[in-house]
Amino acid sequence: MNRSDRIEIVNKLLVKINSLSRGFFQSRNGVSEIIIKNNKPYFIDHFTRKEIYLYCKTDRPIKGFSNGGTMKQLVFGEFKSFIKRDTIYQTNSGLNAWYWGITKDEINELKNYANSLGYFSITNTSKREYFKSLDSV
Repeated sequence: MNRSDRIEIVNKLLVKINSLSRGFFQSRNGVSEIIIKNNKPYFIDHFTRKEIYLYCKTDRPIKGFSNGGTMKQLVFGEFKSFIKRDTIYQTNSGLNAWYWGITKDEINELKNYANSLGYFSITNTSKREYFKSLDSV
C-alpha cells in the first residue's frame, strides 16, 4: 500500500467520523481532508480551511486547527503515523473512542469500517497476544 492509498483511507475515515452523532471534522465550511501539495501531506481543517502541514510540531497549539487535543492526537499522531509507516494497532488506536461521547455501537461501527479499509495492521485483541505470537516464530 502506497502513501496515496493510505491518505485515501484516512480521508474515508474522516468522512465516517463526521457521519457519527457528534459530527467531528465538519462545519458549514465542509469536511476535513488530507491532501498532497508539493509532495507533502497537509491537513485541511473543516472550519478554518487552512492547510496545516501534517508533520508539524504538536507540542504547542497548532495554528488553524479548530478541534481539541484528542482530535489533534488522532490527526497529527495516529493518522500521520499511518500515512508515514502503515502501522496502527487496534488495541491502542484513538479510534477506540469511548471518550468521544459517542455510543458503543458507533465505536464498533467505526472500528469495523476502519478494519475493512485495511487501517489496522494488527487486529489482535491485546498487545500481549501480539508479542506472544512473535515469540513463537
